Amino acid sequence: MHGAELDDQLARGCSPHTSPELALRAAQITRRDERARIALTLERLVEAAQRPRGPSRDIRAPLRRTEILERRPAILRLARDLRELEAPGTRGVALARRLLSDGAGPLYNPRGGDLSAELRRVVFMLESKPLGH
Repeated sequence: MHGAELDDQLARGCSPHTSPELALRAAQITRRDERARIALTLERLVEAAQRPRGPSRDIRAPLRRTEILERRPAILRLARDLRELEAPGTRGVALARRLLSDGAGPLYNPRGGDLSAELRRVVFMLESKPLGH
């Protein structure tokens, strides 16, 4: 399986203990350096939303600037938690990765859902530990 498929399974709540591939992927995405990379991407997203719009040749989905700026504190809290939590919930890390990569999601698409609710869910899952941990 590809990393994105494994991330989706982890984001849906599949236990990393159900397969060696999921266990390996969970270990990869929860490493401190990987979490720092995700956090930096979130911070850069906020910075990009603050810059004036200009002609763009970027092929990525356009940012929902107003939404991002209104949710700036929550996005930066998520970035801080990704860096600082000793043992973050795997599902939360997978959800944070998906939030950034899903062009149809609430960071990019007005019909992509409620950004505030998604940020709360990601932080909750990041701070939560599965039963048995």
